[in-house]
Amino acid sequence: MKRINLIPDDVKKTPFLEGVKTFLIKNRMFSGVILAASVMIYITVWQTAMVAGYKASILKGKGAIREIKKDLAGARDRYAVMENKNQEVENEIKRISMKIGMLKKMRHKRLIWSKILIHLPGLVPEDLWISKMSLEGEKLVITGMTTDNVNVSVFMTCIDDSTYFENTGFNFTQKKKIADREIINFEVTTDIVSNNLVKQ
Repeated sequence: MKRINLIPDDVKKTPFLEGVKTFLIKNRMFSGVILAASVMIYITVWQTAMVAGYKASILKGKGAIREIKKDLAGARDRYAVMENKNQEVENEIKRISMKIGMLKKMRHKRLIWSKILIHLPGLVPEDLWISKMSLEGEKLVITGMTTDNVNVSVFMTCIDDSTYFENTGFNFTQKKKIADREIINFEVTTDIVSNNLVKQ
């Protein structure tokens, strides 16, 4: 097969680089095409590298965002658990506080009753008997019987003169006979001066 050499004779006689230089000078259009192609290749490579780097940055950013979302979700879960525990603690504190308040009221009421039972018998006149007592807040309701209304008046005066009671009032009297003897049922109320009772 016959070989065809496309390199001009004048180029073959000169050194390689000089030949290339001479060839490019003589063929300016070809040189422009080569330069443009080189520039396009450079730009394409640069853009490809930039896009690859941008994509890598985006992927890295997305990974960081996923980690942040994961941490946030964990923090929300921990916060929810702590919030529930705080609510449970507050509810328990309220329950205990209510129980303590009830115990204090019960203790106060027992103390008041014990003081009433100590001081009231000394205020009861003869021929008057107490059949029932009830405590409504700070008001003492006394039910009893006697043989004479005068005894009820004396009893009320003795209660009012005491430092442990005040504002004694009369509710009712009712007469009835028991074994041919007239008996008077009565009911009086009086306010307790709890501070004086508790101090004693």
